[in-house]
Amino acid sequence: MKIVCIIGDKGRERYLREAFRSEKYCLIYGLKCEAELIIYLDQDILIFEKNVYYLETKGVSNIDVLFQLYSLLDVECPLLNNINNSRFIGDLKYFIRSSNIENITDRQVKKLKEGGYVNIVSLKKLDSNVLKYTLNENSLEYLQSPFNISTSIKKSLNNFDLSLDDFYMYLVSQHEIIFNIFNSFFVGKTLFFCEYGKDRTGIVSFLVGLLCGFSKEELAIDYVKSMFYLLKNSEQKKTNYIKATDKILLATTIFKLYGKFNSKYHNINYYLKLIGFESKEITGLKEQFKNA
Repeated sequence: MKIVCIIGDKGRERYLREAFRSEKYCLIYGLKCEAELIIYLDQDILIFEKNVYYLETKGVSNIDVLFQLYSLLDVECPLLNNINNSRFIGDLKYFIRSSNIENITDRQVKKLKEGGYVNIVSLKKLDSNVLKYTLNENSLEYLQSPFNISTSIKKSLNNFDLSLDDFYMYLVSQHEIIFNIFNSFFVGKTLFFCEYGKDRTGIVSFLVGLLCGFSKEELAIDYVKSMFYLLKNSEQKKTNYIKATDKILLATTIFKLYGKFNSKYHNINYYLKLIGFESKEITGLKEQFKNA
């Protein structure tokens, strides 16, 4: 069992003692020790060291802090070493979800193909001709299927007039785009990406996770992990400092989305039928995803 040291915020400490459950990690509270990871909660003086994280969590719910902890402990090296948020969706090896792959090398593309990944889906509006050429030269399928995000939606989101969970429901409502993305998955193992790999990529991952029977807790961990992948593996970041009050990625966003999605569409099977898939196709996709 790996040791993780939590320092600061006694109120959080009491909650985490009761709520945290893991077979892989043992939490030690309030005392700096030799540990796999040291996490400071709401500390004013920052001395940055390797494997030390500082989470500013004022104004954030206990459950969000708990899921930040679960997510941080599940972060590994990116699958593509120069693409910081490239990873599997939970334990599903059928997919690689990723941030922008513009810097992917020819060698990495060949390695993807060797691993059975034959389908690349871009959720971005613009991809370089260099990327398209590289994928084409390696005989990979390429689909560009960007979501429609209007200027007014972007403005509402930036001004916090539109919550993230409602924004994600707005993306889910773009049935034709989601259909095209999921229909491309029949081709074979797939890498899909957007700019940062957290919102547009996050909603596709959410729908894939629902189809494969992920719990809302598993969906939340997969979602929040992007925050740490982007931080931990970014060359631009000199410190492991995360201000959670920026509401970058919170588990409660996924919990709200999960409730709104099921309230409107009942379940993922109903949703996929609504956007154009037949029952046999939905079953086939699920088996394809799980058996990879």
